[in-house]
Amino acid sequence: MDDLLDEGKTNRYFQECAESLERFGISPELGFVVENPLQSLPQKFSIWEELAKNLKDLIESATLRDEVNKMPFLHHELLQSHNELRFAHTCLTAVLHGYVWMKGEKDIVSTVPRNLAVPVYGISERLGIEPAMRHYTFVLNNWRLLDPNGKLELNNVKTIINLRAGEDESWFFMVGLQMELEAASGLCAIVRAQKAVNEEENEVGLLTDCLGIMASSISRVDGALRRIHGLIIFFLLERCRPNVFYNVLRPYMNGWDCDAFKSNGLKGLIYEGVSTEPKSYSGGSGAQSAILYAFDSALGINQPSSGYNMFYQMLCPAHKEFIETIQSGPSIKEYVLKQKCEKLRGRFNDTVKVLQDLRSYHLQIAARYIILESNRKHRNKAFANQAKAGTGGSDFMNFLKGIRDCTKDTLLENA
Repeated sequence: MDDLLDEGKTNRYFQECAESLERFGISPELGFVVENPLQSLPQKFSIWEELAKNLKDLIESATLRDEVNKMPFLHHELLQSHNELRFAHTCLTAVLHGYVWMKGEKDIVSTVPRNLAVPVYGISERLGIEPAMRHYTFVLNNWRLLDPNGKLELNNVKTIINLRAGEDESWFFMVGLQMELEAASGLCAIVRAQKAVNEEENEVGLLTDCLGIMASSISRVDGALRRIHGLIIFFLLERCRPNVFYNVLRPYMNGWDCDAFKSNGLKGLIYEGVSTEPKSYSGGSGAQSAILYAFDSALGINQPSSGYNMFYQMLCPAHKEFIETIQSGPSIKEYVLKQKCEKLRGRFNDTVKVLQDLRSYHLQIAARYIILESNRKHRNKAFANQAKAGTGGSDFMNFLKGIRDCTKDTLLENA
């Protein structure tokens, strides 16, 4: 398919689709990634940023809760721009997760104080997302360039805010960022492919091109995911080590709907000044990314899993609207089925297979980073319940197998 993917043709598709994408806040070049994200908050809100940037030390010294409790109440209504809201959400949800999980599963707080609860809840409402860690604000805008004059790519980016796992954590989240970047051309191709279905002339050739671009994009997303454990040069450099992910980072990504809360007799977290009833939210997860929902919708892949739909509800309003626009648009799959074109049908199947391969590799990563680590003797005993479900609240292995199998079931039979 490489002959269909020359740079000029791909750039032309970018230009043709720019207006359609940008109304959803999507960049033709960067996809869902925020261009030039905010690096710091206005001075009035510097305490939020200061606490977020010092989480590791505050958690290890067991002083985070004391520092949050004496934090002044700040009015989030004074934040003005969308980027200010997003970076404030990054900072405050990091502090929130640190506050909840600072002392492990046996000493979970049941209430978050008003000076943290009200702003994180209010900012979340303004963004249309939930008041807990989300891919939308912890990956898409939580990055900075190491070399300001260099490219936006995995080796030249680092997180602004971390929970507590240092370089391993930064690499983990920035792999997610690279996956988003690699999906950008595929998003353009989806928009152009749906237009091709409605065009009267040369639609088969154009649609074949677009499916090739989608397949190439998904393949690069897969390649980015495979870099999570580093590159093999002269030796294997594990940039996000499985033991660090499982024992240090993953516990702090959990939400308030997990077994640890239930074992403590808690139905969720009370956001003081917001509600007297506990609220239960899932934690952060890569499944909160919109890219796979976009490809599934474009290829007519029906995912009936309740977990899949749960993660979909965690998307921001603009990204949901984009997915729903794809779903309500002309069906690529139905058009391919109606054509007696072996090449077109083969290209459709190639695209589905690449997506299936991505999901198969994700299963391998989950097994390596979670299942194997959960069975080791020297795992973090302060978080004994964490192996039972994903940080986003799912039975993750069955969930991942289910969406992989549904992807495979979409393959078309030979014409």
